[in-house]
Amino acid sequence: MLYTVASGKWFRLTKDPAGYPAWANDSTAIYFAHREPDGLWFNRTDVKTGATRRLFRVEGEKLLARWIGVHPNGSLLAARDSSVQEIYAIPF
Repeated sequence: MLYTVASGKWFRLTKDPAGYPAWANDSTAIYFAHREPDGLWFNRTDVKTGATRRLFRVEGEKLLARWIGVHPNGSLLAARDSSVQEIYAIPF
């Protein structure tokens, strides 16, 4: 759900569960993770149009789906559970 201050209204951006949302650097979109049986999908929803696009799927990797972020250059960031504290930039 997204609240628009100007209109004072809430609206649903996506019908999918949107885990750990992160704003795009230019505030035009929201990135989020969505788990499905075939893996963890990373998606992008355009704030103006509500159009959601699947970006990529992570399969076989244990990602800590507790956090994703956006690097200043636009790359998505995610943490990987390998018992080591590391952060990966994921080009797409």
